[in-house]
Amino acid sequence: PMTAVDRHVADPWFGDPDFELQELPDALAPSPFLERLQQAALIPLGLFLVIGIPRGLAALLRTLRILRAKRAGRLQRFLEGCERAFLRLTRWPRLPRPKRRVRIQRNIATCTRYENPYADSAEPAMSIRKQIHHAYAALCALAYDLGVPPEQSDTPLEFLAHFPESLQSIEEEARDLTQLYLIAAYTEQPLDPQPLRSRLQKFWIGYNRLRNRVLR
Repeated sequence: PMTAVDRHVADPWFGDPDFELQELPDALAPSPFLERLQQAALIPLGLFLVIGIPRGLAALLRTLRILRAKRAGRLQRFLEGCERAFLRLTRWPRLPRPKRRVRIQRNIATCTRYENPYADSAEPAMSIRKQIHHAYAALCALAYDLGVPPEQSDTPLEFLAHFPESLQSIEEEARDLTQLYLIAAYTEQPLDPQPLRSRLQKFWIGYNRLRNRVLR
């Protein structure tokens, strides 16, 4: 920056003439915007160095490999390995894709035929064994509506073994319900409604929450 003279010391040529010194403005500091712009300009250059050069080398190696395609040997394998290495270094990471939300039309959904028997009465008219059958049928209906029904040859345990991802939010409730269903469907063991009521209600709470999320 220019040197600023703030007072007159001596004038050997003209004695002491009348004049006024002009104040010089302070030197302007570099603009922060320009500094950021210069730094931003380094990003494309860096990308070119990190990605462009290895890809260019890979293309060069590919050309050499094609030219020497008739001569298979160590050099050919070396060129192929170098090409794969350069392409692997410049491979862009894959970002996670958002999952498409499944929506089912309410008027065609089969799961709407099944409702929580405890919603209207603390003591449903159906027996506890029928309540378990009703809840398991509702689970299968929702799986059907979501396009992941159990196979006809699947047992309840086999269905649990490859439980659908779209029903993961109620997997714990479904496992508990399946255990109850195996007892209710394949044994004559007496079932006490009192301790089972809370387990069935827990299933219906999770089931209705999931069903309301996918129905429209």
